[in-house]
Amino acid sequence: MKTLTDLLTSTRDLLNESSARQWSEAQLRRWIMEGARDVARRVECLQDRADIPVTAGIYEYDFPEDVVRVHRVEYRITGQTQVYLLEYRDWHTMDEIWWTSQESTQQTPQLWTMWGFPPMLHLKVYPTPAEAGSLKVFYYRLPLDLLDDGTQDTFEVE
Repeated sequence: MKTLTDLLTSTRDLLNESSARQWSEAQLRRWIMEGARDVARRVECLQDRADIPVTAGIYEYDFPEDVVRVHRVEYRITGQTQVYLLEYRDWHTMDEIWWTSQESTQQTPQLWTMWGFPPMLHLKVYPTPAEAGSLKVFYYRLPLDLLDDGTQDTFEVE
């Protein structure tokens, strides 16, 4: 991977501009980071996992803010080794499954759906967990957003 400094130098070479005349360093940093986010969204090259604590009786949780697309969700009851792979269903299909009991049925979750859009994407499990535990979410994410003020120029751009 290349650092932000490396990418700034390459960009200036491509622009045939050895020093900031037409485009400021801050502008180029922002455009480089925008390009990195665009690549991560299109190619889904950055994988990550997140553990979300589960409280008994609570069925809705927030995904990490950097999520692009969710690949897999697992549920584990606290103190147990068994892992339950939850199956994805879209919201309309879930309406046919939970009917009028989407919040009242408490058992081991078997299904998950989502609502919203990043960075405010919400995860909903069904049935509502009867026991505390954790959800392990496997997902594709956006790159770490570097600052445009030059303080992070030595950091690698994902």
